[in-house]
Amino acid sequence: MALFLYIPSAAVADERFIITVKTDNAGSSNNNQFTIPIQGAYTYAYNVETSDGQSFTTQISNLTITFPSAGTYDIFISGLFPQILFNNGGDRLKLLDIKQWGVNQWEYMNSSFFGCNSLTAVSATDSPDLSLLNTATGLASTFRQALNITSINCNDWDISTVTTVNGMFLDTDFLDIKFDNWQMHQVRNLSLFARDIGMSTANYDATLIAWEADLQSQYPSGVGYPSGTYNPNFRGVTYTGGGAAQTARQSLITNFGWSILDGGSV
Repeated sequence: MALFLYIPSAAVADERFIITVKTDNAGSSNNNQFTIPIQGAYTYAYNVETSDGQSFTTQISNLTITFPSAGTYDIFISGLFPQILFNNGGDRLKLLDIKQWGVNQWEYMNSSFFGCNSLTAVSATDSPDLSLLNTATGLASTFRQALNITSINCNDWDISTVTTVNGMFLDTDFLDIKFDNWQMHQVRNLSLFARDIGMSTANYDATLIAWEADLQSQYPSGVGYPSGTYNPNFRGVTYTGGGAAQTARQSLITNFGWSILDGGSV
């Protein structure tokens, strides 16, 4: 007798890239539409499903989805999808959430969510796969001027192959996170990394201490540390004076040649 095992779909792990959009926010498409923005210079072959039951296969360019009515919908993306690119245009204000990064191997993330001001939180608990990320562009301006973002689980991202993070969190005024799990010794461009980020003193302390320790582990006292653009700019963010954070900050400046602009000590 043949035995058939039924597995409910909910029990199968969803490995797709998932975003939530609100179609009637301002954008380049109609108020019941959303356009998935791609980078036209790259190769795509991606599949899309929507929470209202639509599906599209083997897409190679921007895809404009028309929904039955204006509202909020989830969009599920799989296949060959090297970059999503809002770059301060298109339907950037329609993006509400990144629910899951999935197994997609991102090749480019520079300026991906630049200007996505309706993105108030990234609820994804997983991390993006950055193993194929282009080293020249890296994470430059990825969340630049996502002005209203308040939370993102990025401290556990594996950035061990990333060399460029300039402007990544530039002008994220309400975002209070720390980066104390990040490996930073391979990063060569930190320009304007987090200017005007809403980071607390405690999170900035933890970040300074961890980053300095990571650099010391690879380049003790700065010996052999390669040249780069090391001016992260934490304008307005304060650190605790007279303790480990201040010592780490000074070491980054003296031993590693960093130029740090912040809000000073408290």
